[in-house]
Amino acid sequence: MHASLLGSECPLDLCQTLLEISPDTSLPISARQSQARTQLDRAFIQGAIRWGRQINGKDMDRFRRVSTTWRSRVESVRNWDADRLKESLTEGGTLWVLTPTSDAWPSQLNDLAQRSDWAPPLCLWGRGNKDSLISCSKPVAVVGSRTCDLYGSYIAHEIGRQAAIQGHLVVSGGAMGADAQAHWGALAARGEEYTSDAGSTVAVFAGGLKRMGPLRNRELFQAIERHGGALISEMHPETIPEGRRFLLRNRIIAALASTIVVAQARYRSGALNTATWGAELGREIYAAPGRIDTPENTGCNRLIHQGKATILISATDISGICHAPHQSGTYPVVGSFQSSDLEDDTGTAKSREDTSDQIEKSLPEQEIAVKRQPMSKKIGSKSDKELEPGKGSEDDLPPLEEIPPALEYLTEAENCPHVDPEEVILKAIRACCKKGEAATVDALIRTLEGSRFSGMATSSQVDTVQLVLRHLGRLELEGKIETVNGSAHLVKQDQASH
Repeated sequence: MHASLLGSECPLDLCQTLLEISPDTSLPISARQSQARTQLDRAFIQGAIRWGRQINGKDMDRFRRVSTTWRSRVESVRNWDADRLKESLTEGGTLWVLTPTSDAWPSQLNDLAQRSDWAPPLCLWGRGNKDSLISCSKPVAVVGSRTCDLYGSYIAHEIGRQAAIQGHLVVSGGAMGADAQAHWGALAARGEEYTSDAGSTVAVFAGGLKRMGPLRNRELFQAIERHGGALISEMHPETIPEGRRFLLRNRIIAALASTIVVAQARYRSGALNTATWGAELGREIYAAPGRIDTPENTGCNRLIHQGKATILISATDISGICHAPHQSGTYPVVGSFQSSDLEDDTGTAKSREDTSDQIEKSLPEQEIAVKRQPMSKKIGSKSDKELEPGKGSEDDLPPLEEIPPALEYLTEAENCPHVDPEEVILKAIRACCKKGEAATVDALIRTLEGSRFSGMATSSQVDTVQLVLRHLGRLELEGKIETVNGSAHLVKQDQASH
């Protein structure tokens, strides 16, 4: 289709020519149908030449079979007026459609036509804020296995978070595991950090947007859409996400990004396919190294060994792998959990100051609360009580990274500004062991909810999961715990030092 469009004067001419070819190749064709077929073949050949591709007889046979299918699709809507067609393609106005001529079209997608054998998407269906696609000149893609362990989850979440803190757009595939962690990390940057200039995140789907999955990530997709990000697909909204389409989806993730980080990947992970696309497109590829006795790390270790990726040496300092920090796009946030909280003009362009005020007023406190304060201040979602004089100044508090928003209540309730959140997690693991219960993330959260450390669970359930995962990842990196089949186990001190 890409070649046919390149060889046509305009898309409408191509549609008209399609309608004139024979609907059944097994029947004799008229002179007019023969002429239409010749015009269609010529458009394909000319477009392929303009694209820099060579075609052979097999290519022509396949094109003729496929174009007959196109004809039946065009025929089915031939008598529709423009309003009905728009209603169908946009699912009643709930989706937007971008083409390469749209202002919000990310121009880096055109690299697919110039540097690879695959065409860029003909269009993009989307939900959310389409301007997020052009909010960053060099987006960061974070990918990895769906079955990543706590180590991989931590890396994906932290890279996504750090990239968004610096204003970069974070791109991933919306899947379970590393993808979801990267998206949540980018969303967390808007609530935990020092500025409203945090970058947004975009999820790219293999199927149509009416079939977004997995269903377990539905809350994630809603959060992306609400908070300035976008959900996109090159497929018609009703398209089923078949296996082959995930590999094609990966080329869009790679093309959108300037830097691709593989957080964790097995030997045959689809994330490696994204890295391959990225290498072909000239993107910078980074992979997180891992233990050689763990299958979850085989793919990343192999990428590094073969020289296909640069080793990722830090999840918290990304200055060496990304371009300079910048302000995110100046588009307004146009959604919240309660649409009634928004004013009528939230979709209009405003100054950055007005936009920041709007964010603070419209977003619920327990969600991604954005605060505009100097970097020396402690920022986070509000707790039930403010710090009172005589209970320690802000400078006495541990750094923000050690006390995420969900821990503020814990710190104040215990009247101890130096509570170590990782020690809280360790105590929860010990409590699970005493009960003979596997210390999974769900079990740890239940333990925290039923103890004096219930402040760990004062945020939404999703925030709590992200919080526990982050500290489990850090404990694993420090050698204090190890993870086996999703359950955390304490490591003896002499074993850890060894």
